[in-house]
Amino acid sequence: MNLGAEYIIPAEDEDYYKYDLKLGVSLLDLGFNKYQYSTNSRSAVMSLDNISDSLVEATFEGLETTRDLPDSIAQIAGSIQQLAGYFRVFTPARLVINADKRITGNLFINAELTLPLTSLLGQKKLYVREMSLAALTPRFETRSIGFYLPVTLNTRGEVWMGAAIKLGPLLAGVHNLSNVFTTNTMQQGGAYLAVNIRPFQKRDKEERSPGEKRSRGGGGRKGSRYGCPGSVL
Repeated sequence: MNLGAEYIIPAEDEDYYKYDLKLGVSLLDLGFNKYQYSTNSRSAVMSLDNISDSLVEATFEGLETTRDLPDSIAQIAGSIQQLAGYFRVFTPARLVINADKRITGNLFINAELTLPLTSLLGQKKLYVREMSLAALTPRFETRSIGFYLPVTLNTRGEVWMGAAIKLGPLLAGVHNLSNVFTTNTMQQGGAYLAVNIRPFQKRDKEERSPGEKRSRGGGGRKGSRYGCPGSVL
């Protein structure tokens, strides 16, 4: 489940993506997924002495199927118990605070702060960790094309600089450009590809044809019809 609100301060001469400032706050990925334990699921307490790395490696070496895993665990565990029934894995719930500022023309800068919430559940709960902590994304964007350079600080204290491009409904990019220029595998970051299709989107009654202008209303307004991605991560 996702919840959010947005507040927009329009520009003097408003057109597609033309606003002075857009502020947003949202709660994302609230909930959990439910799974059933398999016949090979076990809970083990590793309390035996003299368990070396070489012994663990030798114990699990040569396993061919998951059916062999419980017996191998029993050889090095102090106690082992079979698991039955169902378990929950909580989704990476987080509070996201976002600010999107139009600098000039089609040039924008976006700042985003992510506060993970699932860690509040404690160590006894299973949950997916959210990697992003803060992001700063300058971009050039029109209705049909866009170029993005996100700089991200993740929960491990690592700083990534990524890049993305939008061509019509297609969005493609990488989280960490350093992986593109090195021979290492894509373990630190990754790539993404998205297609954004809105078949039932209707033209706003107040939206104008290119070049047509209207006077600015007083103050800001709630809601959004711009569809501008605040962050590509």
